[in-house]
Amino acid sequence: MLDDVRKQLTQTVSRGSVVMQGTMQQMLSQPGSGRIYVRTKAGRKRAKGMSIFGAALKASMEAAARGKAKSLRALGFHQASAPGEPPAVDTGTLRRAVQIDDSELRGKQVIRNRIGTALPYAKWLEFGTARMAPRPWARPSLVKVEPTFVDEVRRTVAAITKKYGGK
Repeated sequence: MLDDVRKQLTQTVSRGSVVMQGTMQQMLSQPGSGRIYVRTKAGRKRAKGMSIFGAALKASMEAAARGKAKSLRALGFHQASAPGEPPAVDTGTLRRAVQIDDSELRGKQVIRNRIGTALPYAKWLEFGTARMAPRPWARPSLVKVEPTFVDEVRRTVAAITKKYGGK
């Protein structure tokens, strides 16, 4: 019986962890609405003698006029997130680094997974620094997933209780 209970609860926590990981990655896939930066030599060349925004707009419009619409990134620019928004995707490194870790608890009597990243700058984005406002992505993901996860755990516990004769 205890093995069955553990198995069912572990499966529920694992499913919730996968949903949480996906929600975090989705948060980290949003385009930015903040400042535009030059990323490459091509971008610097395009921006010479004009504002970065003007250069990005001009390059984007020229590409569209040629029927070859390109992203700002492909044109040598990056649009960052505004303060309070999740970080805008640039290289995708943070998004790829969000992982589920259950290794430290295998074989123990605790059912828990850790979802997050080991990248040092992730916490700076989440909480901000003295020179940068927060770009939260982990906490909003938790707020979004928590009600569904709690309901799923309640359903699992109710099913276990019913199966083994409880009320």
